[in-house]
Amino acid sequence: MIYGILLESCRDGVCEVYGQAIWKKIVQELNFEHESFTTLGRYDETLIEKVAECKIRNICSYVSFFFLLRFHLRFIRTFT
Repeated sequence: MIYGILLESCRDGVCEVYGQAIWKKIVQELNFEHESFTTLGRYDETLIEKVAECKIRNICSYVSFFFLLRFHLRFIRTFT
């Protein structure tokens, strides 16, 4: 079991670095009831692994989309 303060720290880091939209996708994908955790609440330790795996999937798709869009815009500028 882990305390919610660790999961809250994880949530804060995701929101600060990648934005609230990525965190909301994680919450939705993992079917959380709430977007935050009780600081002194006790949670299953596998939950932090699930959050990390989900974060990686969402960030990779976000980063891939960003680079694809950036390449597309540069390609268009080159030929216009």
